[in-house]
Amino acid sequence: MRDTGGGWSPLWTVDAYVIVFAGLLIPAGAVGDRYGRKGALLCGLGLFAAGATVSALATGPVPLIAGRGVSGAGAALIMPATMSILVRTASPGHRPRAVASWALAAGLGGFAGNAAGGLIGQYLPWRALFWVMVPLAALLALAVVRTTPRTEKSVGAAIDPLGATLLTGGLVAVLFGIIESPTHGWTSARIGIAFGVGAALVAAFVGHALRSRSPLFDPRVFGSRRLRAATLGTAASTGRTSPPAADRVAAGGDVDERAYGQSRTR
Repeated sequence: MRDTGGGWSPLWTVDAYVIVFAGLLIPAGAVGDRYGRKGALLCGLGLFAAGATVSALATGPVPLIAGRGVSGAGAALIMPATMSILVRTASPGHRPRAVASWALAAGLGGFAGNAAGGLIGQYLPWRALFWVMVPLAALLALAVVRTTPRTEKSVGAAIDPLGATLLTGGLVAVLFGIIESPTHGWTSARIGIAFGVGAALVAAFVGHALRSRSPLFDPRVFGSRRLRAATLGTAASTGRTSPPAADRVAAGGDVDERAYGQSRTR
């Protein structure tokens, strides 16, 4: 990743979203199961729109990156809530089809977002990439309010603050190592420490979850070959090997209006 000379890398506008999303995905799913999936979905859409607004109004790197992080937290609430609602409302015989449809929609949504973001970034100022998310989130929230049923809450769903902290910290450390490795080198001390801390925290989470009576989730569920295959398929359909167009434009642009003026994204 390149540095602009001001001590920050523009690609953190992408990485902040990814780190927060990945780190909070499982705890956010547990929150939705415990307190209401429809409410979690609506809160996620609200956070996503709020983060997009902060990014669109940003005049420097800090608010831009912070906005991306807030949007990542919203996405972490949205993703598990949508799948859980589909599974809960579908009949047992139709649940595999519902999950497959969800994964397909996620993949197609990523493709459509790349295409639309590229077009917007080509012809409009980079801030438009974030502003367009606000009315879109509002329309989706209205659709959720009018069409999505409330599902039964899982009162026994565990929030497990200690487990959530260990797992989130471990994922953040590992992702930080992956993100910063091109800059510092895979064999540098900083990257080695990040991977070491991440591995230690994830191992601590596994140990805690195996001993806990109400863990965030039981790691032994991955003993199921079918679940492992479904998890890999979901990761492949929703994962990003390169930043989507909106993030690439934000990463390539200068958020300082005094230097950037009214120029378009590169």
